[in-house]
Amino acid sequence: MPFLLRVIRKARWLASPDIPWLARGSLQADAIVDLKTSDNELSVWHIENDKSNLDQVVTAVASKRDQPSNLDYALLDASFLSKLGVTLEEAKGDTPVDRANSDWHRNMVKLTARKLVEFAELVAHHAAKERISEKRIRSLIQTAITAGAVDCGKIKPSLLEKIIPP
Repeated sequence: MPFLLRVIRKARWLASPDIPWLARGSLQADAIVDLKTSDNELSVWHIENDKSNLDQVVTAVASKRDQPSNLDYALLDASFLSKLGVTLEEAKGDTPVDRANSDWHRNMVKLTARKLVEFAELVAHHAAKERISEKRIRSLIQTAITAGAVDCGKIKPSLLEKIIPP
């Protein structure tokens, strides 16, 4: 079964001793910020069963940022969406990596507030939460640039100058 990737801030999704009032197993409200919707749709990325496209998707997402920094993401088995009754549609992404935009970007559509909260609960309790280091992000973007897989004209100058110094 394929996976869905959503960029998050990992600390918001983990139990934190800094929030003593938060009941065990509860999700802090700040996590919802990582699930910002637009027109009742949530952007996610399709990851193959064998995760063979994971580096390309991470490169696409990271190459849209302002700086090369750690990248946190949640990886959820896509089969959970059927339990929510959520529709997933192919949608062109908006990153400097055209292949990722056309092949792997998806939108969860027709979301209600309840479905979004239920999705957040699934992410909190069933998704793997991973971090890719800044060093690895730099390497992935540099490799993609060298291979011609990234449209450098779409990379923000602040990121590009950190990846390819003058």
